[in-house]
Amino acid sequence: MAKQVLRLRKVGGGAPSHLKVGNAYFEQKRYDEALEEFKEALRLNPSMTLAQIRVGDVYFAEEKFLEALEIYQRVVRGNPKLAIGHQKIGNVYLEQEQYGEAVSAYETALGLDPQLASCHFKLGNAYSRQERYPEAIAAYQESLTINPQLIFAYVRLGDAYVAQGDYDTATASYKKALRFDPMFALARIKIGDIHFKQQKYTEAMTEYEAALSLDPKSAIAHVKRGNIYFEQTQYETALAEYRKALELNPKEKLTLMANFRLGNTLSALDRYPEAAGAYGEILRLNPELAPAHMKLGETYSKQGQYSLAADAYASAARFNPEFAPAHLKLGECQLKLGQHAEAIAATQAALQLDSKLSPAYLLMGDIHFEQNQYRVAEESYQEALKLNSHNSLAHFKLGNLYCEEQRNNDAMAAYRAALRINAKLTDAHLRLGEIYLRLKQYSEATAEYQAALRLDPDAEEARAALSHLSVPEAGDAEEGR
Repeated sequence: MAKQVLRLRKVGGGAPSHLKVGNAYFEQKRYDEALEEFKEALRLNPSMTLAQIRVGDVYFAEEKFLEALEIYQRVVRGNPKLAIGHQKIGNVYLEQEQYGEAVSAYETALGLDPQLASCHFKLGNAYSRQERYPEAIAAYQESLTINPQLIFAYVRLGDAYVAQGDYDTATASYKKALRFDPMFALARIKIGDIHFKQQKYTEAMTEYEAALSLDPKSAIAHVKRGNIYFEQTQYETALAEYRKALELNPKEKLTLMANFRLGNTLSALDRYPEAAGAYGEILRLNPELAPAHMKLGETYSKQGQYSLAADAYASAARFNPEFAPAHLKLGECQLKLGQHAEAIAATQAALQLDSKLSPAYLLMGDIHFEQNQYRVAEESYQEALKLNSHNSLAHFKLGNLYCEEQRNNDAMAAYRAALRINAKLTDAHLRLGEIYLRLKQYSEATAEYQAALRLDPDAEEARAALSHLSVPEAGDAEEGR
């Protein structure tokens, strides 16, 4: 490429020569040098429209979108019928997530030149970002009618069909891309993704391996393989795949994805400090990413580090104030820390956002229960049951409340209701055993503790109670004489 630039310099010093040299630098991503050449072309020929556009392209490539937009708008002011200028403006709006403006700019460009295949393609991308999939499909199809070899249009067309749940048509579109370019690894990955969605993990793995054979440095293929191993609970193998992806491509977008999956895998292995490190790396790159704060809070909670967890959940709520679960989790941590007033405020915030959030009513009940405010706690648990009468945890918590008040019959009814919904609720058997023991109904108590042990052979409370029940109390022995 350096020799090519040198040859271009020898052609002459006019504006076209500087434009060609600038293009060569641009292809090498040497944007500062490219910009210098384009500006020199404009100094020599201020009306050279293509050089003006290329200056905008440099700014666009450097993600200086406002500067790029200013250049492109200046170009179309001087030449309102220049279709490519309007398309470039649309590209800026698309990157800035101003999708309505992008669509308008692309439609203006296509009104001037309906044969711009790339503009139809970009219009499809704008529609897809707005989840206007039928319109996106029409735009992609039009781009392919004009240029059947536009392979990325087949991919995006397939993506739009996937979004509509039409996996067969999507697969056919991806396969068309492969017919034009059998070495197109991304199409293999997309086909693998469809198999993954359908839980056809063997077929998905075959496609991802095919992608790696085409592109051994495909970091995304390693992420996808890791996802399969994760679903199959082969966590160590999944970790190796995610780490390989990060090694191959440390770019921000992929790093976020790989570190999310890495953190999830480490959490599944109970390796919480390492998981926290993975989520921390995500937040280093994107400090305002609420889902990463949520995951970080989860890892701290599982380690009993509730103060740190509360900080993480508070950050998630700050960066996404409309996300009710962030407020709920913050309230849970505050309850663990004995911060009752703060926990109530967080739980109320969650319920204001989602009045049907059943766990929030359970948490509110727990907060009041811990403060011996039994009537208010009971009302909260009942609210959860109004939302879902089959909520075994709500019945269980009511049982605990009634047990605390020594309302034995109500407590037993609540525990029985919980067990009818969830027969594997060991704690319900344990609590029933306690009540029967308190009532000196020893055979019934024995049956409950035995049921608890069948569900959980490590239930020491049940084992200790049964050991105690096997030795008659002195008073009982006297009565038996």
